[in-house]
Amino acid sequence: MGAAQTCENEAFRALRECAVCALNEHQVCDSCCAVLKRFDALVFDCDGTLVDSMPMHFESFQEVCREFGLDFSEQRFYELGGVPVDTIFERLGREQGVNIDVQRCVAMKNEVFHRTFIHNVTEIACVTRYARAALQMGIPCGVCSGSERRDVLTELRDTGLLELFADDAIVTREDVKHGKPAPDPYLLAADRLGVSGKQCIAFEDSHGGVSSIMAAHMCPVYVPDLHLYPRRY
Repeated sequence: MGAAQTCENEAFRALRECAVCALNEHQVCDSCCAVLKRFDALVFDCDGTLVDSMPMHFESFQEVCREFGLDFSEQRFYELGGVPVDTIFERLGREQGVNIDVQRCVAMKNEVFHRTFIHNVTEIACVTRYARAALQMGIPCGVCSGSERRDVLTELRDTGLLELFADDAIVTREDVKHGKPAPDPYLLAADRLGVSGKQCIAFEDSHGGVSSIMAAHMCPVYVPDLHLYPRRY
């Protein structure tokens, strides 16, 4: 069962099927604002949800994989969305019988992304519009990412999104022992926002992220099914 079917709920369905918001990626209509008002906080994944960085992360992976003789297809990359980088390299090496230094691979991948791509990311307006609408309505927003904090802050700062989120409500991989699909990152984000998980609606682009949201008892929105989302796999 896909992430969209797994997380089907009334709020997700209302945002996904809104014909008015489908016409303008920057618009949030009154009906969708009313949906957001049912919740005390909004929480967003970063890569692939707030910012369109996933193709750049894939290219960074590819450069390292070519050097070490690892096969990593684009489809597999998107299937593993939300999985920590070290876990991905460890899994690829084990599956393909290639002996690699996982931490070296991680460092190389991060260096490629920083050197070549990080300042070129753009926001995904059909998602970020909900954060802006929430801010105007006085609803606090947080970020829950499996990426390193320096990357998340750089991406949010470069795209002008950082001001939408409270500093202490930006959760990254350094903040939790167990990342997605465990509920820990989203539970921590809710705690920092001063609300319970059941009072949050959360936005994700990956299956693992949706699983994390649901385990935290939040209301999930699978953003690839929203109107005007950039199509991948």
